[in-house]
Amino acid sequence: MGDRSYLAIATYMLYYLFMKYKPLKLRNISNDIQRELKNPEFAKIYNEELIRLELAHRLAKTREKAHLSQTMVAKRMGVSPQLVSRIEAGNLNLTIGTIFRYAKSVGSELSFSLKPVKAH
Repeated sequence: MGDRSYLAIATYMLYYLFMKYKPLKLRNISNDIQRELKNPEFAKIYNEELIRLELAHRLAKTREKAHLSQTMVAKRMGVSPQLVSRIEAGNLNLTIGTIFRYAKSVGSELSFSLKPVKAH
């Protein structure tokens, strides 16, 4: 399974565990996600969480490629290692400033892109 699949599964599980309290059927997860994405409320939450988790994953991968520990990044950012851990876990609503400081501390620069939303 690719990294994006794990993010989708994690998002799906979070949604059901904390929002709907429904049991998961892991063998049908892709079908369940596709069916639930027709629900605008689910789709909004799912897409926001997927972006948050994908960003967190990319930040962690960038740090690892730079051969830096979370403690080293924390020192460079002037924050606690616990905060870096929470950033990389996708547990925070990050500001652009925090993302910028993180990128700088791992020797990277930010690059953003926007793409048009597909019409339904």
